[in-house]
Amino acid sequence: MRERRLGGLSVGEVGFGCATISVRAEPNEATAVRTLQAAIDAGVTLFDTADVYNPPGQGAGHSESLLRRTVLARGGEDRAVVATKGGKYWTTDGEVHIDGRPEYLVQACENSVRRLGLDCLPVYFFHEPDPHVPYAESIGALAELRDRGLVREVGLSNVTLDQLGTALEIVPVSAVENRFSPCEREHDSLVDHCARLSIAFLPWGSLNGMRSPSGAQVAPRFQRVATNRGVSLEQLVIAWLLARSPAIVPIPGCSRPESVRDSVAGADLELTSEERAELDITDSPP
Repeated sequence: MRERRLGGLSVGEVGFGCATISVRAEPNEATAVRTLQAAIDAGVTLFDTADVYNPPGQGAGHSESLLRRTVLARGGEDRAVVATKGGKYWTTDGEVHIDGRPEYLVQACENSVRRLGLDCLPVYFFHEPDPHVPYAESIGALAELRDRGLVREVGLSNVTLDQLGTALEIVPVSAVENRFSPCEREHDSLVDHCARLSIAFLPWGSLNGMRSPSGAQVAPRFQRVATNRGVSLEQLVIAWLLARSPAIVPIPGCSRPESVRDSVAGADLELTSEERAELDITDSPP
C-alpha cells in the first residue's frame, strides 16, 4: 500500500476506523480481532480510535485496550500508528457528553497512554469543541501534553476553519478528523486548506453517508460507475476520497475481515478522467 503523511509519520493510504468494532455489542471480540488482523495483513498501519469507543456496558477505553492486546501486542508497535481521542465521556444514563476542560483532557490522555501501554501517543485528537470552555484553553492542554512528551502529533476532530486557525496559533496541528463524504461536503474548503498546510484530513462517516437521505442525488452516479467497473460502492468511495485530495487518509469502519479487504482494495482503483468528471472530483488548489 502507498503511504501518506500525518505530520512526521508515514501511514498507509487507507486506515482503519475502530468505532464500528467497538461501540456496538456486535461484532463479538473474536470477530473484531480477526478484522483487525485482516487490516494488518492488508497493509493498514493507521488505527483510529477514542476513549469513548466502547460497547454497551463496558468501561472507558475498551477499544484502546483491544488495540493493545491485538495490534500492538503482536509485534506491531513499531509499525502501527494509533490515533486516539479525548474530550468525551459516557454518562450513567448512556449519553455522551463533551468535556474540554484542560484538566480533563490531561487526565484522559494519561489514561489513554496507560491503556495502550505506550510511552507516547503517536496521534492524539481533541474529540470535539466544548461550547462551555474557550477553545484556546482546550488546545493549550494539547500543547502541554505535547511538551511533556505524552503526545507526538496533535489532531483536531469536528472543527471549523476558524477553530483550526486558533489552534495553529498555539500548537502545531498534524491532522483534522471531520465528517466528509461524496454526499456530505460541508468541509470541502477545510479539506483544501489542510492540503495547503500539509495537514492530514481523516474523513469519518464516508461510507455510511452514501446510504443516507443526503446521498439520494449522489449515490446513483457512484453506483453506476461502481457497476461499470465491477467494484463495490465502498471501493469507489475510497478511490474518490484519495483522488479528492492528497491530504485525505480514509478511515473506513469495518466489522468483518471481508469488509477490510474490500475497502483497502479501493486504494488500487485508478479513476479515469471521465469517471472523475462524473463523480464531481474537484482537486485541491495548490
